[in-house]
Amino acid sequence: MDWSNLGGEGPAGLIAERVLANDVADYIRFRAVCRLWRLRSVDPLSRALDCRFLPRRWIMLDKAAPPRCRRFLNLSTGECIRTDLPELESHTLVALAPGGLLLLLHQRTLLLRLLNPLTRHLTDLPPVTALLTPEQLRSWHSDGGLEDDPLLARGVGLASATTVALFLCRPKLIAVAKPGDECWAVVVADKNRPYIDSALPFAGRFYCAIGGSVMVLDSSPSSDQIMEGGRGWSPPLSRASPCISPGCQELFTLWTMVGS
Repeated sequence: MDWSNLGGEGPAGLIAERVLANDVADYIRFRAVCRLWRLRSVDPLSRALDCRFLPRRWIMLDKAAPPRCRRFLNLSTGECIRTDLPELESHTLVALAPGGLLLLLHQRTLLLRLLNPLTRHLTDLPPVTALLTPEQLRSWHSDGGLEDDPLLARGVGLASATTVALFLCRPKLIAVAKPGDECWAVVVADKNRPYIDSALPFAGRFYCAIGGSVMVLDSSPSSDQIMEGGRGWSPPLSRASPCISPGCQELFTLWTMVGS
C-alpha cells in the first residue's frame, strides 16, 4: 500500500487533526513520515504560541548525556524521550513553564526566549535589561553574565493567545510582552496591597496571589466581567500602575477575584 497517497485528497488532514488532539509529539512523528503528509498538516513552527502545539503533557527531567541533552516524561502515558537541545549551549535555563516551554536567557545579550523542546521553535522576547536591579546590571556589565546573581523567575506562561507573562522575585514584579515587542511592560500592584506571593498560568490566563486575593492578569481592559467556576463575577476593577517604556503599546490590568 502506498501510504504517501494519503497526502493527496485522502484523509491525511483529518488524521493529522486527531493525532494533534492527542499529543504534539505524535503529531511531529506523523509529519516526519513523508513530504505529502507534511503538506496536508499545519507546520507547528508557524504557530509558535498556539496552545495546540505546546508540549502540555511533557515535563523535563534531570540531565542526560551529552550535556545539552534532556529527558522528557509524558505524564499521561509514561513515555520517556531524550531530546538534543543545542540551544542550551548559548543560553541559561531560567524557568520551566507549565505548558511545557522552557524560558531561556541569552547571557551575552540578555534576550529572553521561549523554547518548545519538541518542535525546537524559539520565540524571541524582549531583553530583560530594563527589569534587572542595579546590582544585577552592574554584575552583567562587569562580568558579561548573571551566573553569580541569577535571574530569579518564579512563574512564566501565557496571559493570552499572544502575550507572555513573567513573574520575577528580584525585583518582585510581573511583566508582559508579545513576540516582537521592544521591551517588557511592567504591571505593578496597588501600593496599598501586599507584595506578590506567587503566580501561575492556567488555561491561557495568568493568575497571581497578592495578599489574601487571587488576581488574574487581563489584556482586555474593556471587559467588565470574568468567570469563576461557571459563575459570572463583576468585581471592582483594580488597575495596576503600568510602567511602560517606549515601544510598549498595551496596558494590562489586574482584576481582583474575591468571592462573596
